[in-house]
This record gives sequence, structure tokens and C-alpha cells, in this order.
Amino acid sequence: MNRKIDFLKITYNVSCFGIILTLLISGIAKFIEPTYTVETLKELGLFDENFALIIASILPFIEIASAIGILTKTKPKIVFTLVFSLFSVFLLVSIAGTILEIDADCGCFGTAISSKYGYEMIIRNLILLGIAYFTFHFNVLRKTV
Repeated sequence: MNRKIDFLKITYNVSCFGIILTLLISGIAKFIEPTYTVETLKELGLFDENFALIIASILPFIEIASAIGILTKTKPKIVFTLVFSLFSVFLLVSIAGTILEIDADCGCFGTAISSKYGYEMIIRNLILLGIAYFTFHFNVLRKTV
């Protein structure tokens, strides 16, 4: 039983590190270059340019604040609920962009990492959502780690 708990703690810590790294890279990249995010939101037909700009300006701060919240273990239920929600929305956007056949970079990681719509993006976001669910589960649904 002790080995199982150790494995879960290691898996949890590695998962948190992966989420922190992803959110920091993504948030900093979007902060430096929000253009791709604005264009993505406009191409999806969800928002006009002004509202897309507001979202693209706020999103990096949410991502960076979430990463810091995980790192400092501040309000874990709120932070992990937010992270799970963010990754859920990112998955939905990647599916929508793929269905709409948007041939552009989504701006997920600014210009730091190319991120075109397609099955690779959907799979990446499914993996991130799975990791987010794992951490969400241990912080919100069941407090054992």
C-alpha cells in the first residue's frame, strides 16, 4: 500500500510540474505576442476583435496566476478547478478549429512553439486535460496527496 501512495505522490508531483510548465510557457508567450490568440478567437467566430483582444489580454494572466497558485499551493480547489476548466475550453477550441479546418497557428504558445489545428492538437489537449483531471481529482474530489 505504501508503494502505491508513493507512486501516486510522484505521479501527482510530475503532473503538477507539467501543468505549471505548460501554463507558464503558454501564458508568457501569449503575454508577449497576443496576436495569434486574437486571430484564433476571431476565426472561430466567437467574438469580435475588441472582445477577442480583451480575452487575449486576460488569458495570459489567468494562466500564469494558475501556475503560481499550483506552485505555492494557494487555494488548490479553486486553482485546480480553474486549470481543469481552462484545459476543457482549450480542448473544445482545438476540436472546433479542426472541424472548421482553420489553417493557422492557434497561438497557444505564441511564437515559441508552432501549434496548428488538427488531430495532434486535439490529442495534446486530451492529454493535458487528463493530467488536469488527475490533479483536479486529488485536490477537489478526493484529498489524499
